[in-house]
Amino acid sequence: MLSTPVVAVVLLAATLHAGWNVAVRAGGDRRWESVLLLGGGRSPAHLRRRLDALAAALPRLDSVVVLERQGHLANLTAPGEVAEIIAAFADRLA
Repeated sequence: MLSTPVVAVVLLAATLHAGWNVAVRAGGDRRWESVLLLGGGRSPAHLRRRLDALAAALPRLDSVVVLERQGHLANLTAPGEVAEIIAAFADRLA
């Protein structure tokens, strides 16, 4: 398992990368309207139902990504995978 400082640095890097792409390189209003939803395939069923309800309700939904081998805390158990997904999303907005 990764140490807390390593997890914090990975999440900070993903956030900064996504923020940079959205704030500096993205064009038009799309950067403020697009939404990415992340879910865990091993999360409790009620969370999956909520994810599906959010997906149905969000008019500017870009994509829903379900990490099949992860649960509710994928940001802690698979921070690199989460960071890659967020970075790819931000790159698509650029």
